[in-house]
Amino acid sequence: MATAALRFDGVTKEFYAGREAGRVRALDAFSAEIGVGTIVGLLGPNGCGKSTALKCALGLLSPDHGQVRVHGLPAGSVKACHTVGYLPERGGVPSHLTAREALQWWAWVNGTDQQAVATSLEAVGLTAAADRRVASFSKGMRQRLALAQAWLPRPSILLLDEPFSGVDPRGVDRLVEMIMAEKQAGKTILLTSHLLPRVEQICDEVILVDRGRVIVAGTVATVLGGEPVRSRGLDDVFRERLEGNKS
Repeated sequence: MATAALRFDGVTKEFYAGREAGRVRALDAFSAEIGVGTIVGLLGPNGCGKSTALKCALGLLSPDHGQVRVHGLPAGSVKACHTVGYLPERGGVPSHLTAREALQWWAWVNGTDQQAVATSLEAVGLTAAADRRVASFSKGMRQRLALAQAWLPRPSILLLDEPFSGVDPRGVDRLVEMIMAEKQAGKTILLTSHLLPRVEQICDEVILVDRGRVIVAGTVATVLGGEPVRSRGLDDVFRERLEGNKS
C-alpha cells in the first residue's frame, strides 16, 4: 500500500483557555488520510480545530495523544519539514520589506537557491510589484506573496489556511488557477476555507470537522450524494450535517 502524504491517527489536542473555561479540546481523536497528489478541503465552523490540525502536521504543535505522519515520517522532523509548505491564516510576510526582499530572506532561511525567488514571483504574478513594500499591497497581493513564500522551497505538500480569506473574486480566480497548477505538478494540497462553492470546484475530497471530530469525509461526489445534476451544494450538505451533530 502506498504511503499517504499526510496521516492523522487519533490526534487529540487540548489548550488551557483560562480559569473559567479550563482546558478546551481543539482536536478529539481526529483521524484522516490525505492521498498523494490530491486537493483536500478541511472544513468546519470557526474554532472546530482546522488550524490546529494544520499546525500539528507542521510540527508547530505536538498532539497530546495520537500522531501525525508526513510521507511516513514524524511530523516536525527535519526531513518531514523539508517536504511541507505553509500558508498561515494571518499572513506572516514582514510588511516593511519589498516582495523580493521577503522572498530572498525566506530563501536564505530555507537554504533555497536565490534564483527561485524570481521564478516564484513570476508564478504568482508579482514580478511587476517585486520592489514595492508589502505594506502597500492589497489583501489579494499579500495572499499571493504568502503563497509564493510557501512554494519557494518547492515542497511536495502545501498546507493552506484560509487562502481565499478577504480576497476579491478576481483574486480568488487567480489563486484557484495557481492551486490547480500545483496539483497538475503532482503536489498534495490540504486547505481550509469557508468559501464552499470554490472548495466544491477544486477539491477531490472534503473532511468536515465539528468540535475537533470528523463528522463526514469522502470525495466531493460522495458527500453530495453522487447526483449527476445537483440541486444543492456543500453549503447545504454541511449545514444539515452540522445541525444533525448538535447535542
